Amino acid sequence: MTPFAEKTLDRIRQERLAPLPSWLFRSIQFGWWAGVGSMLVLAGVCTAIAFHIAFELRWNLLGRNDLGWAAIFFLSAPLVWLFFVLVFILLGSYAFRHTRNGYRHTLLVIIPLFILASLLLAFVLEYSPFDAIVENFFLRAAPLQDLPESLIQ
Repeated sequence: MTPFAEKTLDRIRQERLAPLPSWLFRSIQFGWWAGVGSMLVLAGVCTAIAFHIAFELRWNLLGRNDLGWAAIFFLSAPLVWLFFVLVFILLGSYAFRHTRNGYRHTLLVIIPLFILASLLLAFVLEYSPFDAIVENFFLRAAPLQDLPESLIQ
């Protein structure tokens, strides 16, 4: 036997190392995938909120010819939501790297795919009927505002 193999076996015997039970390994993998999924959904929701606010405020800024589309987006999109999108994308890519085959993929592949998936989810949420339900709920729950009934559908 090679010295490396003997050293490894001695360490296993001394520290009494044992493999994880399969149920525990599968539970850990499920937890990592649940983290990836929840970070993807949260990034999509935050992106949808940022798009919604940007699209709602965009009409007020369109009259200014000196602003381009990027300037209008960054002036009207809430930077706090964009920060949350960035945090959720980074946490989701970290969780994906800890899945069974996630170590094989570089961050240059994971992060763009995560961004693309969150953008697709954001557009689905923005243009679905669910958007109007959520907006009406928040308009009714807004404190200290006298909103006309024409805004609340």
